[in-house]
Amino acid sequence: MSAKPSVSTAAIIRRGDEILVGLRLAGGDVGNRWEFPGGKAEPGESPEAALRRELREELGIEAEIGAEIGETRFSHRGREIRLVAFEVTTWTGSPQTREHRTLRWVAAAELERLALVESDRRLYERLFGSGLFDSLQ
Repeated sequence: MSAKPSVSTAAIIRRGDEILVGLRLAGGDVGNRWEFPGGKAEPGESPEAALRRELREELGIEAEIGAEIGETRFSHRGREIRLVAFEVTTWTGSPQTREHRTLRWVAAAELERLALVESDRRLYERLFGSGLFDSLQ
């Protein structure tokens, strides 16, 4: 019997026709790559609560977590992870670079050209194919 996958979250934070991405700090196997803000859920924590906490910790914002808009699964260091994406269109505060080298607002078409971490690349491809980003072209 396989273990239940860990849950990680990603925020698709939209401002007009742009989406917020962060450049990871150097180091590790995903350093210097772009990602959607978010992070791991703690045991017993809902994905929505985890994302709200992660956005507070990573970006210094208080976000209203919207609808779940997609997910993907991947393996990292032998562990299965379920990456769940939520749309975020309402927040208070200004995003700050607390855990990233830099933050950037990008058009959806630019996401394809960025060096996204592999899990977020897979998520982007799934969401892009769904038509979610059509209004951001």
